[in-house]
Parts: sequence; C-alpha cells; structure tokens
Amino acid sequence: MSSLSLPSDSSVLIHSGATWRLMRRSHSVSFDAVVLLGAMAWGMACSSASAQTNEWTWMGGSSTLLAPSIGYCASGNYGTLGIPSSGNYPSPREADAAWTDTSGNRWLFGGYGCFYWMFNDLWKFDVSANEWVWISGSDTPNQNGLYGTLGTPAAGNVPSARINSSSWTDQNGNFWLFGGVGGSGNDVFGILNDLWEFNPSISEWTWVAGSNVLPVSCARGSSQCGIYGVYGTLGTGSATTSPGSRVLATTWKDKNGNLWFFGGYGYDSTGGYGYLNDFWQFNVANRVWTWMGGSSTCQGNGYTSCFEPGIYGTKGTPAAGNIPGARYETVSWTDVDGNFWLYGGSGADSAGNIGTLNDLWQYNVSLGQWAWMGGNTTVPPGCVGNGCDNGWPAVYGTLSVPASANWPGGRLSATGWTDSFGNLWFFGGSGPGWGTGEPYPYLNDLWEFHPSTGEWAWMGGSNIVGQAGSYGNLGSASPANIPGARLESVEWNDSSGNIWLFGGFGFDSMGNTGVLNDLWRYQLPAPPNFTLSASPTSLSLNSGSQGNATLTVTPQNGFNSTVSFACSGLPANATCSFNPKTVTPSAAAVTTQLTIAISAQASVVRSGSHPFLPATGFALAASLIVWKRRRVLGGALLVVLLAGAMPLTGCGGGGTGSGRGGGGSPQSYTVTVTATSGTLQQTATVTLVEN
Repeated sequence: MSSLSLPSDSSVLIHSGATWRLMRRSHSVSFDAVVLLGAMAWGMACSSASAQTNEWTWMGGSSTLLAPSIGYCASGNYGTLGIPSSGNYPSPREADAAWTDTSGNRWLFGGYGCFYWMFNDLWKFDVSANEWVWISGSDTPNQNGLYGTLGTPAAGNVPSARINSSSWTDQNGNFWLFGGVGGSGNDVFGILNDLWEFNPSISEWTWVAGSNVLPVSCARGSSQCGIYGVYGTLGTGSATTSPGSRVLATTWKDKNGNLWFFGGYGYDSTGGYGYLNDFWQFNVANRVWTWMGGSSTCQGNGYTSCFEPGIYGTKGTPAAGNIPGARYETVSWTDVDGNFWLYGGSGADSAGNIGTLNDLWQYNVSLGQWAWMGGNTTVPPGCVGNGCDNGWPAVYGTLSVPASANWPGGRLSATGWTDSFGNLWFFGGSGPGWGTGEPYPYLNDLWEFHPSTGEWAWMGGSNIVGQAGSYGNLGSASPANIPGARLESVEWNDSSGNIWLFGGFGFDSMGNTGVLNDLWRYQLPAPPNFTLSASPTSLSLNSGSQGNATLTVTPQNGFNSTVSFACSGLPANATCSFNPKTVTPSAAAVTTQLTIAISAQASVVRSGSHPFLPATGFALAASLIVWKRRRVLGGALLVVLLAGAMPLTGCGGGGTGSGRGGGGSPQSYTVTVTATSGTLQQTATVTLVEN
C-alpha cells in the first residue's frame, strides 16, 4: 500500500475540521478550492458496568484533548493487527463510517484525524470482551486503495483512506461503503464513486462497482475532480448505470436488503457539482444501480453550481411530484413499516435558497412517493440570497415531554439511531448560532421522534450551544453524564436496546474543541410493551359444553395500542372466541373473556377405531358371496359373521389430539392464546381437558 503523491504546492496547513466545514466557512469559496485545500491537507501529518435507563455511560477513550500545540488531539493505540487488547483504541477521528454486525460487535472505518489525517483502518469493538481490535488497513494515514479485481474478494484489498463516505449494513451483516473524499487507485486525491463490500466472516474487502481511478486533473484541484454520474433510464437498472462521485449522501436499507441513498454533494451527469437531490437504489443480489428519482442535472447560483429546490406539496400527503431539495449531512432512519425518513441537513429550500434546514420527509417505499411531514419549507429570511448555517431555532418544550409544538430546529451533522419501534433518536450536530459570533455552534441535545404521533421530545442535554462534556466515572452511568457538544460522530445500536456514540469533532470535558475518541453508551427508555396472562389456566369440559377463562393484558412503559387475539392447539371438535375481540389498555390492565366450546356431536372417528356400519357391510358382502357358492352353509356363515361384527360396534381408541367421543379416558390439550399488537406478540396457555 502506498501513500498518496501530492502536488508540489501542498504546503499549507488548513485548520478547519472535516470537508463540509471547509465548504461552509465561506459560501463564496468554490468547490475547486475545497478540493485543492483537501489535497494540500492530505499531505500533512500530526506529530505524534451496567447502564441505567435514560443515562449516559462513558465507556472508553479520552475525556480530555491534548495540548493546543499539537492540535487538541487525543491519543490512540493500534496494538497488533488482528489481536484484541484492553490497551487498543482507535485514534481520534470524525466523519468515519460505522456499522453493527449480526453478533452485535461494533465496527468503524476510516475518517478524519488530528491535523487532517485521513485513515483507511478498520476496527472492531468486541462487545463480549469489551476490547477493540485493529482488523485491516494501515496504521499510517493518507493511504491509496488496493482495489484488486472487480467483484472478487481478496485479503490484500482495501479502500483508500477517506472521509464523509456513505455506508450501509446488508441483511447478512456485511458492510457497504460508497464514495467520500480520498485517494484513488491511481494516486490522485478527489471525490470518489467506488462501492465496496466487507464480509466479516472472511475479513475481506471486495471492490464491487464504480471507478478505481480519478482524472489526473484532480491532483491540481480543477473542477474535474470526480466521476460524472451515468443515470440511464429512470427506474431501470443496468450494468453501466452508476452514481457520480459524492460525499455525505443520506442512506437507508429496504426490507429486501437493497441499499438506497439520496443527494449528497458531488457530480451530476454533465459535470455540474454541488448539492444533489438524486435518489438511487443498489440491488445487492444483482449488483446493479438504479436511478429512482430526483434530477440527473442540477441548477446553479452564485456560490454553488447545484441547488435543486424542494417540491413540498401538501403536508403529510405523498405525491409523485414531491421531492426534498438538494442537500447533504441529514439525519435518516427507517420505521417499522419500512418507510424512509430524513431530517434537515444543509441544502436548498422550496425556493432554491441554501441554508441549514429543519424539514422532515418520509419516503413511502410501497408507493414510491415522498411526503413532506413537517418543518419549514424555506430557510430564515437572512439566508435568502446569501446562504447561511444559522437555520430556524429549535422549540424545546418541556424535557422528556412530547408535544406537537416541539421541533429540533435547523440541524446538520447530527448523529442518529433507530429504536426497535422505528422511532428516531438523534444527538447533537450543528444548529443555530453560526451567524451570531459563536465559532462552534455545536449542540449536545438528545431528541426522540415518534412517527405514530408526529411529535418530538427533547430527551436530554443542553439547549445552549458549545457545552463541555460531563464524563463521570469510566463505566458508571449517571444522570449527570453527557457527551460534549459535537458533530460527525459515528453511532451504533446494540441488541439490548442501547445506543452508542464514538468520537467526532467537538468539546471535551475541559471545554476545549478538537477531534475526539471517546466512546459512550446510552440505554434507551424501555419500549412500550404488554404482558398476557390467563385465569384459570385449566378447563375441564364435557362434550356439548363450554368454559371461560379471563385473559388480562397489562400495559408496560406507556403501552396504549389495540391488541387482538387468536388461539391454536384446539381439538377438531372445539372452537374459541373472545369478548371483546380487541382491547386497548392505557394506564391500567384490561381483560377479555376467552370461551372454549366443545361440539355436542356423539362420536368423533378416531384413528384405529372400528365403527359398526363398515364392519357390518363387510360381513353382509361376504355372506352373499358364500351364499351364492355354498347355499347350504350360507345361513350359518351369515350368523357367524354378524356375530363377529357386533363387538366391533362399541370399540373405542384414539390418541391425544382427537375428540374423545364417548367412553375411554379424558384427553388433554394445550391451547395457546396469542395476543398481537403491530409487531408485538405475547402468548398465554390454557390446558383443556376433554372428558
């Protein structure tokens, strides 16, 4: 693996943070200059317990940054490749990519470090051992990629060092990485459109699609610094279709395992560059990109050449013509129905003015349509014609209380999670304050959004920008603990309902700003649920009778949804019913009556029984045959056959699971009652004894 060759004039250190901050310091700076500054920065190197609900726990990393003389960086330790150790820890970084595998382990790749190091190292946090392990890539920054053969995994393959890429996890727990800013396979720095897959089971990377080289003119920071998009036909994928180079797109995964993204900052089909609003799907099974919506070309204005405005339509109503404005650095999540959501970001409003947005959108996957769900359709008046980072202010309301008036305000670069019920949680990011003299308008507030009610709740942190972190004791949860204000952290969910946060650019415990490597865990409030119980738990019934049991639904954690019922395991001659058929608990338990009824039919034919009529028929047929051939003996034989058939009339028998039907021992059945509310299911059992 080789380090990137640099232009001869790459001698200026730019102290501004990740790529988007370079772009946003002055909207008059062209994207050409951004790429040139990035190329210059590329060559610079640095000198060298159990959580409680609703509480943060500092789990690792440094609570303080180092001295200003070395750029306010924390420290990391790679250890030995492939060997976990309690002493291992990733170096400070922001704008990296992360995912959780099927075993619940946390992974992160690349990112931006102190003094603009760019990484291509891959790390795993082993949750069972509570240790980090360096898996692949280099411990030396600013490395080119090793692409290998397209579509073929190999131990030597690795993406280049990069920042602000887009990422997903597929249904098999494999990690996918697209684009970002970094080095290509031909030793050129720029904006990428390569797609990679990492398989944790074999620990190998595969270059799947996109270009492994960039135009050589990128090395000098010209406008030709990336790959143009090949859009093809809207809604139709092909082997030649491919998105253009970009950073900071918004990503989702659908129920079929396909990967989706919206917008970002990069290149259209003709070489226009800036804010994009195109919408793409990648079919993991077929390895094909499909352009699904938005524009393949972009409009421009004074300070960026792309600014496609949003088409909002009617609030809450999906429509074929609706589309969010071009943007990047949003918060996104997927609800329990598989619909996609996005919030805010930096981009264009309904008039094409650029600012920090506070609009909320839903994409209905089954309809293939967008709906504007709330927030403002325009940026604040001061942003019009100028562009600004200020955005609309937040309405916090009362801590932990959802309300229709609450709204997080203009926001970008926040860190987001989805809980098990499809609710959105997000933390921090950049909000209103940039235009008021505050050099770092970063927040550490925590928000929750409920799609079912359309309400936001401010759940923790401060409503004032620039807050230092309160770390407490390592590994110990406390109501006083809170990460410092920051942006561009990475996030994970775990299988126990916890959310995790790592690094970013922001404030340490002393109020100093820099690139962080602290690791945090927050246990989400227990999700709404319910329990189901039956009384009595056993019924003894005769044929033609019925019995009742009371089913009790007890709400937990604010559960207040409708519950329906069904039963299974009944014998063939029994039925069940419920009165009422559905219940809706709120603050207290509710009940319904289960009735099991046994049919009054005389007998149920059982396996191995010998009813009279078939046996008698056989006897008569045999008698006639004998009578015809041996008339003298016919009468005697008939008597014998009938006599032999008579005892069969009352024969019983039959096993568990069939009706008893008179005579024999009682039969026992386990009847399972299933209570269902949305994706939630609870069961209770009743033993049925049929006499």
